Amino acid sequence: MRAFAFLSSIGLLLILSLTGCAAQTSPAVPQAFEFSSGGAYHFEGFGEWQISLDRQGELNIAHNVRGDVTNYGVFPLSEAETAHIWAQIEAADLRNLKPARETGLPDEVQYIFVLKDGDTTQEVKVWVGEAQQIPEIAALVESIGALIEKYTQQKPVLR
Repeated sequence: MRAFAFLSSIGLLLILSLTGCAAQTSPAVPQAFEFSSGGAYHFEGFGEWQISLDRQGELNIAHNVRGDVTNYGVFPLSEAETAHIWAQIEAADLRNLKPARETGLPDEVQYIFVLKDGDTTQEVKVWVGEAQQIPEIAALVESIGALIEKYTQQKPVLR
């Protein structure tokens, strides 16, 4: 009977340690997010909008038009804005996004989304036309555009 109890305890410890390992290897919640609209050197000249955002709501905005970069600086988002944009980032499920097309249409640019957690970085590229067909991605890009416009007073062209 004691041997059975001892083996049961070992089995329980083994199960606990295995489930602990599984929890550690699952994707971590991203602590930072970056977005690029692409097209810094696109012939239309709208340029590339770039943002970075952390969990505390620090938003950094820059605009690159053919190598001429305007850094608008860092803006503290409200708690509601921070919660809203992070909820949209999570709803977009970027970690599992698998773009359908490998090549774009002529003159089409790619959105670049980056999720960061410590030393782990995941970059996802999606052609703009394809992204517009995914409601969660389209909503995220629309919210990013609204934040850019609010804090820079510039209406961004995110294609």
